[in-house]
Amino acid sequence: MTRRLLGAGLLVAAVLLTAAVAGSDGGLAPGEHDRLEWLGRGEAALARGDVTQALSVFERAAGMRHAADSEMGLVRAYMQSGAYRRALAFAAHTAAAHRDVPAGAVLYAWLLHVGGQTALAQRALDTADARAPGDTLVAQARAQLRSPTPVAEGALLDAPWRVAPHDAGAPLPPSAAVAGSGILVDAGRRALASLAGPGAARALWVRDGLGRRRAAELERYVESLGLSLLRLEAPMDDAAALGLAPRDPFPGSPAFAMDFIVKSGIAPAWPVLRVGFVGTSAHDTGALFDLHGRLVGIGVPDADGRPRFVHVSALRREFGEVLGVVADQSAQRLAADAMYESALPLALQVIADR
Repeated sequence: MTRRLLGAGLLVAAVLLTAAVAGSDGGLAPGEHDRLEWLGRGEAALARGDVTQALSVFERAAGMRHAADSEMGLVRAYMQSGAYRRALAFAAHTAAAHRDVPAGAVLYAWLLHVGGQTALAQRALDTADARAPGDTLVAQARAQLRSPTPVAEGALLDAPWRVAPHDAGAPLPPSAAVAGSGILVDAGRRALASLAGPGAARALWVRDGLGRRRAAELERYVESLGLSLLRLEAPMDDAAALGLAPRDPFPGSPAFAMDFIVKSGIAPAWPVLRVGFVGTSAHDTGALFDLHGRLVGIGVPDADGRPRFVHVSALRREFGEVLGVVADQSAQRLAADAMYESALPLALQVIADR
């Protein structure tokens, strides 16, 4: 508790210091000190996972002055509550209404990228760079989004434009690392995970796209599929329902792939959506959904890191008792932003302490 209170105080102090340094005369306009204190409280609420409080506080700060920092706080609070489409729309407003603040465009571009619209993300960064040539944050975001494995690190994790959720759980051991990815099943009580050598882990955790983390234990490992069934210590609250496709997809079927970029470390992240076709991408790992949002399979990396597709029929045979129900064949097609929002709380990072 002491550590969290200290962290909240540091966040408030950091917001105030940043504003004072940014001011031309080192001072603050009347009422600005109070507004910045509210922003600091909002950041502290997000960091401890209190999204409801964060939304309330950021809205109060936004009512005091039309400014990019409070709007970016709201965007991130929407994301941490799972409201991707609302976050994306408000980020677009922030980038357009505050063209003198390149960080707003960076946050907007990152949300476009994770939602499968990387070309539009690059265009947003190009526009920001033309308005503020040489901005270091824009340059860092552009370099990451042009790399094969873009991750949020360094200044991209600073408030108020942080391009990742917070993990409010207790600190993880230094030896822990992200070791795979998974998807939530069984109404949030279990997870299917691609995890190399699951039996060698001393402890396991799963963390969803909202930053929520649960301890987990290995229930069963199916070597032929390369998948582990994990039981969560406590269910994920308000877990979204997982719908299954009624049949296996044929090669070349249009699909959405939802997965995390896995690099060293244990930092929380937003998953990335890719739009493509089954069996045609060398990067089809993670959960694959059809255009109606129904699970059609899971891409599992083999020993060489190449994806091997496990069809939904195989998943139903092996894990049928914990999977969702076969979805209605009359289900409507989903746009990419709706697909991302529905899968955001289902996609999981798997963390292992070995």
